[in-house]
Amino acid sequence: MRRLKLQGRINTAWENLRVWEEQRTSSLRPPLPIPLWLLMIGLSRAHSSVNESMLEQKRWRVFATLLEIGVLCMLRPGELLKLKHTDISLPGSFTFSQPFAAIRVANPKNRRQFGVDQFVLVRNPCTVQRLREVVEERNDCALWKGGRALFSRMFKQICRELRILDCHFTPASLRPGGATMYYGKGIPLVLLGLWAGGL
Repeated sequence: MRRLKLQGRINTAWENLRVWEEQRTSSLRPPLPIPLWLLMIGLSRAHSSVNESMLEQKRWRVFATLLEIGVLCMLRPGELLKLKHTDISLPGSFTFSQPFAAIRVANPKNRRQFGVDQFVLVRNPCTVQRLREVVEERNDCALWKGGRALFSRMFKQICRELRILDCHFTPASLRPGGATMYYGKGIPLVLLGLWAGGL
């Protein structure tokens, strides 16, 4: 029996499937309230401080930083966990000497509408400093090395320790949490929709 070589020949079919997926109504995810988000970041940093393993210290430190930018930049879990060290530009010439960090989101979910490379600025000085602590220049590896399952497990652990498991928050709650925060700060829904869509 001959085996057909399909690799590289069904791109159109996959593109049609992606269009269909984008048309489906997605289920709403509970937004992570900002006070709980801050507690989660603080508890994650505490885990980093008290852990005896250098590897676990670094893992919790990176995890806490990703929690920060997940809300502030309204990133989807897939976009957050695919970030590489080289996707993050710390204050310098790229940000025109402003005290901001720039994050490149490569091949995001909404790439059809807004392009395969999108950018967002991190303006919070504390978050910029946290990024400076975990980002390694000229390192083309992923910032998060544990995979999606480990990230979700650590997220659930923090929720368990805070006794909020019944709220059913997941890493996907970071993005709507950020959107809710910015809406509460007075950003109009129309502008917020464009901002969330194209970062």
